[in-house]
Amino acid sequence: DISKRLKLVILHDDEAAKLTLEAKKSSQEFYSLSGDAIIGPYPKVKDHVLPHSDDILKHRKLLNPEYIPFMNLTMIVEGGKERILSLRSIVEQRCPSLLLAVNFIKKKKEKKGGISGPMTIEYKDGTLMNLFILTQIMEWCYTGTLDFKSLSICDVMVIMKAAKALDIPHLEFICDQYIHSELTVDSSFIIIKQAKLLEMNNIK
Repeated sequence: DISKRLKLVILHDDEAAKLTLEAKKSSQEFYSLSGDAIIGPYPKVKDHVLPHSDDILKHRKLLNPEYIPFMNLTMIVEGGKERILSLRSIVEQRCPSLLLAVNFIKKKKEKKGGISGPMTIEYKDGTLMNLFILTQIMEWCYTGTLDFKSLSICDVMVIMKAAKALDIPHLEFICDQYIHSELTVDSSFIIIKQAKLLEMNNIK
């Protein structure tokens, strides 16, 4: 009888957590540099509407398509394949470097209407500016934080590198704080390897 061969194994919380971490380590994918661009296992774009209206991240829903008619800032990435729309006034106040980063901007077009008029910015292909990075920056613009539960440590390190390159101190700070909060003997190996691949010498 096969049932006699089955064994029931009850794991304590710490044992289960250890096995879970080992599984994550064995399947961990890393980001790497390719010229000025970062390549790697970017998460798929997710739905930004959260179920609880009182959640701290509720304003992430401004990234959703239904708000496009109200937006006057278009940001284009990945060679014109992807774009995110936002409110120019929010970006100017929360993250003006997105509008002024000459090392990353390919071209900028501003229609009549003064400082409140429509603006289109296309970022250079082959840089660290892509849909994932821009989405995370906009989430931070709208909420002041990130949905860390949905991100891996390596994802956060990529965002942190972009924040430093784009001179967004608070975004860089909260990423750094999160990485420190997740620091363990086991996760340190992942952090060190990813820091080396992304040439983040300040972390190493």
